[in-house]
Amino acid sequence: MEEKRHYLIPDEEGGEHLFEEWYRYDSERTGKTYVFLDRVGQEEEGEDDLIICELDEFGEGEDDFDLHPIDENDEQTWDELESALKERIDHATE
Repeated sequence: MEEKRHYLIPDEEGGEHLFEEWYRYDSERTGKTYVFLDRVGQEEEGEDDLIICELDEFGEGEDDFDLHPIDENDEQTWDELESALKERIDHATE
């Protein structure tokens, strides 16, 4: 079994949170890769425990990547990612 990749992501207050890659989605429409990240040790209610980022890998090294937020106004991409998430959940529950 492949070990899941972890990401340390800062918040607005300067703290950092550990996320685990739950799903990786390659969009044929945009040509980009998106990662669905699940927060590790999520305890507080009301906090987001799943986030989606655009993944930009630029090298072969373990740390040769950038994560970018997805434009809030890009409805077409959000609709595509929502469909991908629903499909992933459906496959997981079969």
